[in-house]
Amino acid sequence: MMLNDDLNIFVALVDGGSFSNAAKNLHTTQATVSRRLKALEDELGITLITRNSRNFEVTARGNQLYAAVKAQQNELNHLLFQLKNDDNTPSGKVKISLPIGLSYFVVSPYVAEFMQQHPKLELELVYQTMNVDIIKDNFDMAIIDYFPNQQTTLLRKLATFTPKLYCSKEYLERYGPPPDIHSPHSNYLSVGLSHNAMSVRNPTVAYGEMAEFLIAHPPRILSNNGLHNKAIVMSGHAIVYGWDFMFQDELANGTIIQVLPEINITPFNVYLQRPNVHASPEVKLVIEFIEECFKRFSE
Repeated sequence: MMLNDDLNIFVALVDGGSFSNAAKNLHTTQATVSRRLKALEDELGITLITRNSRNFEVTARGNQLYAAVKAQQNELNHLLFQLKNDDNTPSGKVKISLPIGLSYFVVSPYVAEFMQQHPKLELELVYQTMNVDIIKDNFDMAIIDYFPNQQTTLLRKLATFTPKLYCSKEYLERYGPPPDIHSPHSNYLSVGLSHNAMSVRNPTVAYGEMAEFLIAHPPRILSNNGLHNKAIVMSGHAIVYGWDFMFQDELANGTIIQVLPEINITPFNVYLQRPNVHASPEVKLVIEFIEECFKRFSE
């Protein structure tokens, strides 16, 4: 019993990020948290965290233990909830992390109708651009556009998207079309997609049947949100990376135009990530909903 209690204290420590937060959440003292952590490390014969003057870092073995215990806690919580709700109707809260721009077009327009069909269900939608730790942050699932480092989670591909280049009708009237990607005119201004606001997502393109090459004039503006790229292109002063579904109405009425269509920009995949635990009925239901949303737009 004491070992289970110490494991729960260890998880609370990692979740809280400090001894003081863990003590507060557990309604105990920092000294007790520190003492029980030391007892757990002695029992297991391994170091779970390394302390410094202000904070602590979880060791590699500590992260392994945390992920395993956290997964068991989540699975137990799901089971307890199911036992309390024996009518088999999906109910309760599902917490999802979603990319801001992509979800605005692919998922968000259909959420309200889905929820009307399932009155006992609750959704917590967290729109963000940074990498997410679904176990530590207690997410039931995450929609991500990168391959995660976590090996203790389940992953499935939802869709593949290939960005294209777009400009407005006003841009062409002001500056004319760019002759090609190698030698754009002096007023060529492009907005590229960045990955988690840190690096260019697509630094290379495949031009016809030629080998891949670096873009001669890389984007002077980097954006981690395709939704805002739409606002930028509507200004009439820039060429942006995006997708057809972002400009559906504008492409139809001619206010937005695809440029340099012969350029095949490197595609990227979108994944659904979730903890490696038994999926509850409500989680399964939301997964099916997310998959249906992406089927509408996948290539």
